Amino acid sequence: WDQKMVESYTWDLWGAAFIIGSGCDDDAFDNFRSSLILMGRAVFGNAVNDPDTLAVVAGGGEAGIWFHEGYQYIAGEAYRQKAGEEPPESSAAFPDEPAGESWSENDLEGRFPALYEAFNGS
Repeated sequence: WDQKMVESYTWDLWGAAFIIGSGCDDDAFDNFRSSLILMGRAVFGNAVNDPDTLAVVAGGGEAGIWFHEGYQYIAGEAYRQKAGEEPPESSAAFPDEPAGESWSENDLEGRFPALYEAFNGS
């Protein structure tokens, strides 16, 4: 779980989350990435490689499923239920900054035209 959270900690995905959520702070971005992981390997891999692919997956303007806070606790709870103990400490190296090139809000329509269209109808 932690490795996928690190892998998805990119400026591009944060931009996608910003479009879908009409804004996105750091806590919401954690929730977004948790939701993305639970969408499965294909959706996750496609989104990491090209966040604009989320235009088809993201629900035609329905942002709610992408920002549920409880999803990030699923892996730990599943481990506790199965193993009967707390999960081991993560060995994932969480970076200080997202990977890739940062953006400004004005950049997003050009970077992710399909996603922008799906959520803003421009």
